[in-house]
Amino acid sequence: MLRLFKRTKKIFLLKQQQLIIWDLLVQVKAGVPWLLHLYQSWNDCVDRLILRSFAKVNIGLKILKRRPDGYHNIHTIFQEVDFHDNIYLALQDDGCSLAVDKSGIPKDGTNSCVVAYKMIKNHFPEIGGISIRMEKMIPHGSGLGGGSSNAATVLKGLNKMYNLGIENKILETISAEIGADVPFFIRGGTQVGDGIGNELGPAELVNGTYLLIIPDILINTKWAYGKIKNHLNCSDQRPNFASFLKEGN
Repeated sequence: MLRLFKRTKKIFLLKQQQLIIWDLLVQVKAGVPWLLHLYQSWNDCVDRLILRSFAKVNIGLKILKRRPDGYHNIHTIFQEVDFHDNIYLALQDDGCSLAVDKSGIPKDGTNSCVVAYKMIKNHFPEIGGISIRMEKMIPHGSGLGGGSSNAATVLKGLNKMYNLGIENKILETISAEIGADVPFFIRGGTQVGDGIGNELGPAELVNGTYLLIIPDILINTKWAYGKIKNHLNCSDQRPNFASFLKEGN
């Protein structure tokens, strides 16, 4: 009994340090199933998370006609790349607090992370709050989807931390209300994007290396699309951007 108590105490201490080791439970003799249940309960109640919020590139982009809602239909291939912000999430009693380590990033209710929290709160009013701290590596206004990726990362984090059980398909639908390419960051990987970028389908990618050249300028996406003529003299034919990804091209 003393040995079991010592092991149980050790597990509690490790949990406090977020360092639970499954082997400790596997080694406990049969006849103490409540320890396994305790571990599973701890695993379902995450109060802190550190998440990577990845950037994307567009492998080809064709802008089609302007829609009545002000958006433009597009055809593109989204590719997630291993270049990311770090997002630190911690549960709090109520509301959403946000800290960012770079200037020029909005920290009020217009920030996509705060919008993401409010969106989940609207659907699940019983949840508490969230503290968000961001380490920004993806430059603001670079076209790499940093804000959209941050929003998607917060959505996925809230889903896990509050054990909401939202399936990715539903999370994509919710995320589309935040921004056109936020659903892509829920799914990630390589995706063909149609509609306003929210209609996704898988695309096969040849493994390789991308060189990102990021000039020190800021281009607002809404401003850029606003400069496009309302009536483009182009067909609705979709280019075969996927052919760019084949070896030898």
